[in-house]
Amino acid sequence: IVNGVAAAMAVGEMARDEVKKFVSDRARVGLDIRFTADRPVLGNWDRTRLSQVISCLLTNAAIYGQGRPIEISVTAYRGRARLKVRDWGMGISKEDQERIFSPFERGVPSDSFGGIGLGLFIGRQVAEAHQGTLKVESSLKEGSLFVVDLPRDLPIASAVSRTLAKSA
Repeated sequence: IVNGVAAAMAVGEMARDEVKKFVSDRARVGLDIRFTADRPVLGNWDRTRLSQVISCLLTNAAIYGQGRPIEISVTAYRGRARLKVRDWGMGISKEDQERIFSPFERGVPSDSFGGIGLGLFIGRQVAEAHQGTLKVESSLKEGSLFVVDLPRDLPIASAVSRTLAKSA
């Protein structure tokens, strides 16, 4: 949202930019990130907030993926944009899968990995402010798949900023 107005953008290009920044900022040259986007998927979203979500998902995949490849895909599906981030690492137990979206919650002991447990909470808040969802599918020792599903045509774009401002 630029000056209170949603900016039309291609989520695939935004994700590709975040991957490039992620790799260069963190000197993760050896990290295998596989990116696919079937075609430009345009929508009206807050670029800054969605970039934050993508960055969080990439960071988590790198931390918990145990050095295995990370797959990112962007597709259009029934008038919606779908961003998927998959790692093949330690996975998340069924009982922890909803809890990890709460503030300051983590799926592993805090002394094992960095972070304070806000990334997924904020990511879900951003997705919901865009009238979308952020969900996880995971099994222990088989990795995790995070799916961000967003409407491509947000009817009241400035509502995203208002919603996020209220939750801050």
